[in-house]
Amino acid sequence: MEQMPIEFNQGSSEENMNKKNLVIIIQSEIAGASKYVRDLVENLDEAIFQINLIYNPKFADSAFIKSIFLNKHVVYIPIEEMTREINLKKDVLAFRKINQWMRENKPDIVYCLSSKAGVLGRLAAKRNKINRVYYNPLAYSFMSKGEFSKKQKYLFITIEKFLSRYATTKTIVESEGEKEAAISVGLDREDKFLIIKNAMKDMSLPDKEKIRQKENFPINAYIIGTISRLSEQKNPILFMDIAVKLLKKYPDIHFVWIGDGPLEGEVKNYAKRLGIDSYISFLGYRDDSAILAAAFDAYMSTSLYEGLPYSLMESIRVGVPLFVSNVIGNNEVVLPNKNGHLFELESPNIEEDFSKFKAWQQKNSDENIRQTFLDNFSMDKFIEKTTQELLK
Repeated sequence: MEQMPIEFNQGSSEENMNKKNLVIIIQSEIAGASKYVRDLVENLDEAIFQINLIYNPKFADSAFIKSIFLNKHVVYIPIEEMTREINLKKDVLAFRKINQWMRENKPDIVYCLSSKAGVLGRLAAKRNKINRVYYNPLAYSFMSKGEFSKKQKYLFITIEKFLSRYATTKTIVESEGEKEAAISVGLDREDKFLIIKNAMKDMSLPDKEKIRQKENFPINAYIIGTISRLSEQKNPILFMDIAVKLLKKYPDIHFVWIGDGPLEGEVKNYAKRLGIDSYISFLGYRDDSAILAAAFDAYMSTSLYEGLPYSLMESIRVGVPLFVSNVIGNNEVVLPNKNGHLFELESPNIEEDFSKFKAWQQKNSDENIRQTFLDNFSMDKFIEKTTQELLK
């Protein structure tokens, strides 16, 4: 989604002189990345931090754009050249702009989110001799199963290893599995990584039946939904293959996919070829996805890897149980026999896995599932722990 660059004047330097000058750098403000950066800018104490955000306005979802207009205490610095793909010309231009901004504004703390921002931001911080430099990969690319070649993964690991050791104070990761993955490939010492689990604020429970009526979902169907980008990481082709198998045994199921992405056309055509297009609703990107999740009877994810997925938290927050792939990130939200069930990506008996899940679901209440959210994903703890680390 393209957006005009926006920057707000933040008042006199005297007003900000006692604050820590924090710059957050992110390349893509969509889906989980958008949610993470919005949680930071909306909840970090503006009496403690002067928050600056370097971002690419061409990759911002509608929720992020709304946040820009609401959070006028934040200085926004748009850099359109900062792209996910490797592009030497654009990467050099983006680096120069980030470097110039740091040279002129002298931030106390740099916090880079995602791999491309992590490379450009940490190199610029190193060049400007900034002492407090943090990084969150939002799920390491090398954790992917099948999305990248061995050579690409080796390159990613080499870059991450160099930057972690020579240009990073500490890497903040979202899950134990992500930390273990980093240590297992030798990125850095164990004490260079800190786990701060993602979180979200609680909400009042939406009315399931009203949502189904409004969205024209089959009223009496068993709805399996997902909130994911249509991208390689989310493994949507496997989702469709599983849908075919489950429909043979449970013809009352209806599937809902909320999210867009580069594979949208391919996946829709694949669903049509499989003959299941009438059993699945593709809603595209929705900024009310957290509310729509309440219409689900179950949440299914076929992701290849995750950091700590917000969509799973959104589901258990409204009492929807999880039937998701047993991969890093997913397996730290699912508490077996409490809020869901994990299945293997290459499971030969996915129908049996789902039958066990349904049998378990019938014995458990939505309230018990929701309680696992309240007990484990507090926004107050997330902000407190992040603030403590940034101020060290």
